[in-house]
Amino acid sequence: MCNKEKFWTGLTEAVGKPEWATDPEYSRFAARLKNREQVTLELDAVLTTATTAEWISRLGGKVPIAPVYSVQQALENPFVAEQQLVLDFQHPKHGKIRGVVSPVLNRSGAESTRFLRLSSVGESNLWVPKLDRSCAPWKASRPVRARARRRVL
Repeated sequence: MCNKEKFWTGLTEAVGKPEWATDPEYSRFAARLKNREQVTLELDAVLTTATTAEWISRLGGKVPIAPVYSVQQALENPFVAEQQLVLDFQHPKHGKIRGVVSPVLNRSGAESTRFLRLSSVGESNLWVPKLDRSCAPWKASRPVRARARRRVL
């Protein structure tokens, strides 16, 4: 359901229902919101008549549109491969592991840390600097209490 009127008009024309643009129950966003259930049923009925690729082709450039992928589809998307967002990492204990790279760059802006595998427990203690907890943002306004331990029966 389009929030912007200009997109609603484009959608109604592209799906072959131009009468929705002037229908009092659909013509304004507030009316569509009030009649959301009916609008959803009507849109579902129309949108199930073609494939996702066909709708993207018809609606592209008229309304904001993108496919909704499963996790597998998203990770196998050609754009993801082109951007090297999923890579194979060599783990010292488990061998080759496929993983999603970090989108975060280090402070210098270099991408060297984007492609590091996850460290083992305690492994990064050697190179992660200790935080100076005397700085104002780290001072707690009240004492921090330890979480209760879970009892094992």
